[in-house]
Amino acid sequence: MKFVQKRWKFGGARRRAKMFKSLCTELIMHESIETHFRRAQMTSRLADKLITLAKDRSLSARRRISHLVHTEKAAKKLFWHLWKRYESRYGGYTRVFQTGRRGRDGTKMAVVEFVDSPASILTTRQEIKRAENKARIKSYKRGLGSLAHITEPAPLPGFQPERVIFRSLGRSDTTESTSAETSSAEASS
Repeated sequence: MKFVQKRWKFGGARRRAKMFKSLCTELIMHESIETHFRRAQMTSRLADKLITLAKDRSLSARRRISHLVHTEKAAKKLFWHLWKRYESRYGGYTRVFQTGRRGRDGTKMAVVEFVDSPASILTTRQEIKRAENKARIKSYKRGLGSLAHITEPAPLPGFQPERVIFRSLGRSDTTESTSAETSSAEASS
């Protein structure tokens, strides 16, 4: 009896191999990439295997690495630089965290990155949130918290507060300066 095996297919065998080869190459070069969640999980597994292979430091390991990544530059970076970072670690070189759903089709998106990367996306996002929270707390402590958006209204152009016209009474003078102006206007006419 044949049982159904559930697997992630990602197209045909050649297409899948090329896709993961390019994803691993980009991960090695940029040290973090954003892709579909399932692709990110598989890329994480393959990148862990590549680092373990680079830690072997043999000629056959070097040849296999150059076969499994697209560019020679990525193979050199993996074989000469990245393995030193994970020399004392025995696995778990990458991490995957979900970033939400893509707007146009609702696909789960995720970021794959190396764990001890100097430019970690996760730490930069956490630092941004911490900085925003600190700024918000400082503004509340200064008393500007909920009142920071309220400002003094701008005066209307041409508005003079000392001259107000009372149309219902038929008078235009309310202050002493305007009454002097009206008396001088009556004298001239």
